Amino acid sequence: MPEISPNVTHISIGSRLAQERRRLGLTQAQLGGHAGLSRSAIGMIETDRSRLDLAALLALVSAVGMDAAFVLTGRRASIAAADMLDWSLVEQILDELARAGKRLNLELSPGGTARALRSLYRLASHEGRVSQEHVDDFVQIGAGSVA
Repeated sequence: MPEISPNVTHISIGSRLAQERRRLGLTQAQLGGHAGLSRSAIGMIETDRSRLDLAALLALVSAVGMDAAFVLTGRRASIAAADMLDWSLVEQILDELARAGKRLNLELSPGGTARALRSLYRLASHEGRVSQEHVDDFVQIGAGSVA
């Protein structure tokens, strides 16, 4: 897990809630309405005079698409998810896809490669290994050579 640099300025959950509210183009009253909170309650959370309740955060995620990862950690959900990928496994799968394509004399489109990578990553993560049989199957499916 990446370490937090000591040079990073601390930003509170309340400050990030305010940033996310502004990104979504909502007033404090509008945001509060989606979470069952008053405008003043949102203001108190944003200024760290009150804590953000998990139930309220989940209501906001559901109602307005708030990025909970950003509010809680300061990192956008898409970035946090990318950091959780096992990139060495991704590289291994891409190498296996290229080798299988050459061996089978099939070429995957970029979209076919992405779909095969996604499916093989799920399988490999679950099984703990990249199966050559699965790679060959997904190359053939992605290239449209399987009926």
